[in-house]
Amino acid sequence: MTILLRGISYAGAGGLFINYFTHSELANGLTLFTLYFAIRSRLAIAFLFNGAVFFINAFFAIWNAIPLGLIILFLLFTRRITISKMLIEGAVGLLLFAALSYPVVSNILANPEFGMTPDFDITVFHIQNNPTHFLFSYASLNQKLAMFFVVILSITSFATLGRSARPFLYAMSGYVVVYLIGIAAPYLTHNMSILDLHLLRVSTMFHLLAALGSASLIVRWLASEEYVFKKVLAPVQIALLCSEKHLLLLSPFPIILSHFPIFMSRLSSWSAKRRWRFDLAALIVIVVVDAIWIGSTVVENVKDAKSVSEWAAIGHWARQKTQSDAVFLIPDYGKNRAAPPGDTEDAGYALSGSMVFEYESHRQIWVADKQGGAVMVKPSFYKTWWRRVSEVDALQSLDEKLAYARANTIDYVIEICGSKEDGTTIFKTDHLCVYQSR
Repeated sequence: MTILLRGISYAGAGGLFINYFTHSELANGLTLFTLYFAIRSRLAIAFLFNGAVFFINAFFAIWNAIPLGLIILFLLFTRRITISKMLIEGAVGLLLFAALSYPVVSNILANPEFGMTPDFDITVFHIQNNPTHFLFSYASLNQKLAMFFVVILSITSFATLGRSARPFLYAMSGYVVVYLIGIAAPYLTHNMSILDLHLLRVSTMFHLLAALGSASLIVRWLASEEYVFKKVLAPVQIALLCSEKHLLLLSPFPIILSHFPIFMSRLSSWSAKRRWRFDLAALIVIVVVDAIWIGSTVVENVKDAKSVSEWAAIGHWARQKTQSDAVFLIPDYGKNRAAPPGDTEDAGYALSGSMVFEYESHRQIWVADKQGGAVMVKPSFYKTWWRRVSEVDALQSLDEKLAYARANTIDYVIEICGSKEDGTTIFKTDHLCVYQSR
């Protein structure tokens, strides 16, 4: 699989193909269907799919507004659709969109804190919670460069494909506009409703469209009668897209150079004399890189599965053996803190499945980084969340955590088991121990 679709997107951290389920990744596929039907001039169905996107993740559907608008303008100016058809299908589509989005919109409007002005700096909150989704300045230089080259790859691929791919070029331009708004927004407004749209996560669409455009161009090159396209450029491009991140930065250059007749003439002359097996080299690269990637992914998934099973076991125990109103303090070594020194790698992995604890146990947890997302729908929760995160961050030992738990009426503490047995442990798995604070 191309590196374009693995993990998370550059300078925005939107999910692509990842090893856990979230609703956002479902919206990726539905968004591609939305664009497909819009480009095929089937606006009612396009709006229907965007309604499904809104139902799953409203942010995505809002991002899609500008690309859809540009595609419709393209269809009108190229006379692929008439104004009357646009109005009729658009009206029907908006009704379908409204039907699917109504439950979400009504739920948002029913929130008594919707639209309120928070009594804290929303930009500071995003720095504390998840800055990579909201603040361009917090993306590393490497992330920014990689994102830029992904955009260039997408644009050059669709431009090279010609007139048939022009609607995708308009769609890509729309997503770039959304991303630029996301960069500027924190400097122009502190409106919570605007800043909470996760605008930088639209970089996910950069990856998806770049993969679509470059793959389509490779297919065209492989079907070409010209040796230099079929046996040189196509294999080289495949190798670049299926290799590691650093080589991905080179992927736009074969496409750009293919537009220079002098370069193509010299490359054709050179390749005709040597007849190097670029196709075989590309195949070897794909097999080796994918084998390494698949192997490392399997190992990681096995460790994550083990962690999930341990947390599920603790959750099952908690549901059976503790009071329904019991509160747990769990370890949460996320972006704000590091795992305790001396922990083995396996012990570190034991924390990755902690998100299943609440589901399995039906019990409350005191605080977790992920709870920061609740602030975006309930701003009044911010002070409680950040106070608890800050206090727990400062705790260095199990004794400190137990003392903190007693002081805050927290019933149980879950921690990575220490190197020696502790008589206060009331339940344990291979890596995790449960302690009763009171």
